[in-house]
Amino acid sequence: MINATYHQGQQGWWLMTRWQASDSTGQNLLILPPFAEEANRSRRLFSQLSQQLCIRGWNCYLPDFYGTGDSEGDFAECNLDLWQADLCQWLAEAKFEQPLHLLACRFGALQLLRLWPELKQFVETGKLLLWQPQLDSQKFLQQLFRQHQASQLLQKGKSLSASQLLADGIAVEIAGYCITPTFYQQLAQYQPRLDHWKGQTVCWLELSTLTQMPMPSTKAWQQLEAEPVGSSQQLLALPPFWLQQEHLPAAELISQSLHFLTGAPHD
Repeated sequence: MINATYHQGQQGWWLMTRWQASDSTGQNLLILPPFAEEANRSRRLFSQLSQQLCIRGWNCYLPDFYGTGDSEGDFAECNLDLWQADLCQWLAEAKFEQPLHLLACRFGALQLLRLWPELKQFVETGKLLLWQPQLDSQKFLQQLFRQHQASQLLQKGKSLSASQLLADGIAVEIAGYCITPTFYQQLAQYQPRLDHWKGQTVCWLELSTLTQMPMPSTKAWQQLEAEPVGSSQQLLALPPFWLQQEHLPAAELISQSLHFLTGAPHD
């Protein structure tokens, strides 16, 4: 059964979507979604995985952080500190009795790393599932800046770069989303520590048409120092669903995720 509830956060109401098992085993999965439009394009797959887990007695949770999705606020009010405070407040109230498993997709992985030390104060963490994780805040910002630069090429005249505008305290619209100086500074000043996940049981699923794992992903995996038993980094020959408007086949992504979390393949 799927339902959604609003929670009063530090700044306003935010939405938590929940897939609730009729016969719960007490296992829970929290999903940290990607950024902006990528989050919208990932919802169908989150729903597919959650429905399959729900059949197996799991409860799954997907937040719309303040300023995103169906929550209150505008995207221009996005704030990583606020999102972190709201989520930790919810975790404190949820009082999970068993380890909380986590799925972090794309930007969600960067957000989870930033949240990790505080998260550990509220829950015992279980398995960590990564879908094409972004783990470098500087590279994430560079990707945003390239999108802004590409859009500026279509306009007449010269303008300051997105990084210059944001550094000067001016908000920038990128791909239809307002990026504020506050959000920019939170990421620019953040230095991810992959050793936060040392000893965790991790499954990293990389989607690519390449025949080998990209070198940056291989190096990042080595830095994670994940629990050697039960952890794996896998390359799936699938297109990037987070970039496509149309629904793409991703049965193997769901199957591998289910196998990692429950030991059971996709039906």
